[in-house]
Order: sequence, then C-alpha cells, then structure tokens
Amino acid sequence: MSTRFSGLRAGLSWMYPRRLRNQLIMIAVFMVTIPTLIIGYMVETEGWAALLQEKEKKLSAITHLLDEALGDRFTHFATLPHAERIQALNQELAPMRAFNGVGAGYYHRALDAPMPLRHNSSPTSVSRSTPTTPAER
Repeated sequence: MSTRFSGLRAGLSWMYPRRLRNQLIMIAVFMVTIPTLIIGYMVETEGWAALLQEKEKKLSAITHLLDEALGDRFTHFATLPHAERIQALNQELAPMRAFNGVGAGYYHRALDAPMPLRHNSSPTSVSRSTPTTPAER
C-alpha cells in the first residue's frame, strides 16, 4: 500500500515544510483561512435570505394597503368597452401613488391588462419599474 502512494509523496514533498516553525505557520494559515471562508459564505447566504424576507414583508404590506384603498373600484366601469374600461380604471387608480420606488399595480384578469399605479405607464403593457441587475441600481 505504501508503494502505491510513494510516487505521490515524492512529488508533493517539496510543498510540505520540513521545519517545525514553517509547519506551525502553515497550520495557522489553514486554521484562519478555512473558518473565514466558511463564515463569509454563511453570512452571504443568510444576508440574502434576510433581505428577501424583508422585501417580501414590505410588498405584502403594500399589497394589503392597496387592497384596502381600492375597495370595489374595479367594478365601477363594467358597462364600458374594453379599451375605454382599461383607460378609465387606469385613471381611477393613478392617484394611488403613495409608495415611491415601488412598481405596484394590479392585473385585471377579465380585461387581460395590467393596471399600473403610475401616471406615465401604458395600461396595455407591463413596464419595468425597478432595477433588476446591480448595475441598474
């Protein structure tokens, strides 16, 4: 069995320090580096999880407030044609812009159209209102 690894041992012998001082330095480097990398990875993953949880709570609260403020406004314009109904609902919801920096809105299934809560949005298409990459932030 020792003959099997003798070539490997001879090939790596130049990397292994011969003096006790150098051996202790190498062990100290490993004892500092490995836990630091593990802790850094754990902090990174837990940080992202906490950030996503915070954003989820914020958006849930905004959705709840918008639902309360909306009431039954989606049923006000039931007799109008499709395009006019979309425009009327968009104008009805436009003043509800209390959350700056949040692209909130509604999707009306019956009309198959988004109802964004911004004045400059087109009611027939969903536009990107928040940055999606770190370069856009």
